[in-house]
Amino acid sequence: MVLEFEEVERIDRFGLHRDYIDWPNHANEALKIEVKCPENIEVDRIIIGGMGGSGIIGDIIQDWLQFKVDIPIHVIKDYHLPKFINRRSFILVISCSGDTEEALSILSEALKINAIITTISSGGILEEVSKRKGIHHTKIKMLLTPRSSLPYMFYTSAKILIKSNLINDFTNELQNSINVLKDISKTLMPNVDLEQNISKRIADWIHLCIPIIYASNLHRSAAIRFKNSLNENAKIHALVEILPELCHNDLAAWLKNGLEGWRPLFIRYPNEPIEVLERFNAIKEIIEESGVEIIEVIAKGESNLDYIMSAIYILDFASIYSAILRGMDPKPIPNIDRLKVTLERRLKYVERFCKNLI
Repeated sequence: MVLEFEEVERIDRFGLHRDYIDWPNHANEALKIEVKCPENIEVDRIIIGGMGGSGIIGDIIQDWLQFKVDIPIHVIKDYHLPKFINRRSFILVISCSGDTEEALSILSEALKINAIITTISSGGILEEVSKRKGIHHTKIKMLLTPRSSLPYMFYTSAKILIKSNLINDFTNELQNSINVLKDISKTLMPNVDLEQNISKRIADWIHLCIPIIYASNLHRSAAIRFKNSLNENAKIHALVEILPELCHNDLAAWLKNGLEGWRPLFIRYPNEPIEVLERFNAIKEIIEESGVEIIEVIAKGESNLDYIMSAIYILDFASIYSAILRGMDPKPIPNIDRLKVTLERRLKYVERFCKNLI
């Protein structure tokens, strides 16, 4: 196994790992961005629309705020808005590139129902249409890829919700989560040996296997994000199972019947509620009795946001190291690029179905 700094630099030809090295600094920059949004509005629900690296922002916000706010938060990862959305809905459309056709379709439908709209992008059609239609738009920096630009999208989105008076002022909590990222970054760097680097140990653990990522509902977004990062960076498949639901289906498959090639990974956090703690312990016993070992990743910090962001940071770095072990440059995503070209040729979706944007 080779995960030396020189090997990371050689295989990661575009330097995607450098985006992650600087994540704490990018997060600090994001928290300073002057966001544009409606202020002191009254709405019946919050809708966050986006895909991929932009769409995960909605999942993170859902997990972070599920026990902090009274207003429902819905995440839309599709072309269309549900029927229950109306002019009293606050819709935050996120597309790092600004050209994601699903996000543009959501914007088009939101305009038709006269909803309260705010947008985030690094430019593209989303910025252009927002300016033309008088929609509040916040421009962010895009790093080497949308997925590595997560700090700009998340912290900007959080600031928009605060400034719009849709949630309490959690600025201190946001800053504390950045401090946690800064603290743990020292142990995740490419020049840190495997024994002291949890991200490298995770990559080594799942190498040449299919990871099954287990998390509670509090860390659902971190599990989904790790699966997505493994797909894009390492170009491998991964499965996600969420507790307690997995106890009613997935767990039945852990028998001594040829389970080679599967590697369970638990995302844990300090001070788990008793129902989460005991379920994880019981699941671990059953899986280990089937002859399969488990690796546990313990999130860092003191708040739920700390846990989510630290887990994502640790696991995103693991996806980079997983790519290096496979000799795979983590930046290029040729299959996704090919699909976008194919769909543009066959569908011409924005041109055909979002004419109110043109």
